[in-house]
Amino acid sequence: MFIKSSFIILSVAKEDHSDADCLLVTVLTHGAESNLLAAYDFHYDVETLWLPFTADKCLSLAGKPKIFIIQVSEYFFFFLGDYNYVVQY
Repeated sequence: MFIKSSFIILSVAKEDHSDADCLLVTVLTHGAESNLLAAYDFHYDVETLWLPFTADKCLSLAGKPKIFIIQVSEYFFFFLGDYNYVVQY
């Protein structure tokens, strides 16, 4: 599952987003420890989700909002711009 998800993320990062206003990525997962998320077959760092979309790697999204919503177990974690938020409910 991690390999498939990584392939999808990298494929989307390589697309031309010139006509897009923003990027929204949602992930439903279980947390592991620290910044690690759990896929079915692997634990991975949460940053692997947004690093392919930075301005130096994905030029067509440079200057556009990139929103990542990650639901982790009983915690809701989301990344917006330069800020990380964790809300327990």
